[in-house]
Amino acid sequence: MSFAYKFSKDICEARQRMGLTQEQCAEALHLSIREFQNIEAGRFTPRLPTFLRILDFFGLDFDDYREAVS
Repeated sequence: MSFAYKFSKDICEARQRMGLTQEQCAEALHLSIREFQNIEAGRFTPRLPTFLRILDFFGLDFDDYREAVS
């Protein structure tokens, strides 16, 4: 499974579990709505600082992505 696919799937599921809109997430993460939508859709891979902010916001574990990156 590719990194972009796994990451986008995980953040989409986490956002829905939290009952948040894409707009609310983008605002909380200091991203444009378009940037967040592209990340969630797997069309864009965020830079490391943004990736880490997203992991923290959604309570996702960095170790879950090690295999997808290698």
